[in-house]
Amino acid sequence: MLKGLSLAKKIAGGFSIILCLLILLAFVGRTGITRVVDRVDAANHFQSLMNLILDARQNEKQFILTNEADGVSQVKKDISKLKEKIGEITRLSMDDDLAKGIKDISTGLGAYEKSFGEYVDMAHQKDILVLLQKRFPGQRDRSGVKFTQHKKTDFRRILSALKFLPS
Repeated sequence: MLKGLSLAKKIAGGFSIILCLLILLAFVGRTGITRVVDRVDAANHFQSLMNLILDARQNEKQFILTNEADGVSQVKKDISKLKEKIGEITRLSMDDDLAKGIKDISTGLGAYEKSFGEYVDMAHQKDILVLLQKRFPGQRDRSGVKFTQHKKTDFRRILSALKFLPS
């Protein structure tokens, strides 16, 4: 089969086969390296998400300990930063597993935001009840405080001043 070819053609054919294999190897290597770089970028984005989640949780714990309004605003800022970061990561091209992870984090963030808002409302209501119990000691019924008509009007004024009821 190769007896009819000259030595120059045999050498050229061998070099062209090696050149094709080298090009194929370079393509496979470049594809592999690109996938590794994409995975590292995704890992860096997820690490920044974890750092933001940690900040939000620390600010939440600070609010629970101190009951200061600054803690609530910090948690809300952290949640908005998380939403921005999730949007940024979503815009990047990712495979299905990463997109599913982002969707799970986004769902969990929505549930966390709702739960934290409910906790803040309950803490605020608890503060109001403590204030009312101090203001009207010893007068209780099934809801915690018993009021005469005059005191009910006073109670409504306090609640509307705290923006729980319309004026």
